[in-house]
Amino acid sequence: MLRQFLADEKNGKAKLLQLLDAKENELKSANKALSQCRTELVAMKKQLEQATSSRSKLLYILLLSCILIASLVFGRN
Repeated sequence: MLRQFLADEKNGKAKLLQLLDAKENELKSANKALSQCRTELVAMKKQLEQATSSRSKLLYILLLSCILIASLVFGRN
């Protein structure tokens, strides 16, 4: 009876260790995916900042062009 109990405990411990290993691998995989998402997020943020900066410059040039054209048109009259 004691031997059976010890065998059951040993099997239970082995199953728990397998479950623990599986959960550890799952956690490592999730951590790797999170790290990859963070890297992608940083790249997207940088791309967004560049696009915003480019649009701001374009709007500034457009505004200056409009002012220059308006001053030329109204300056002649």
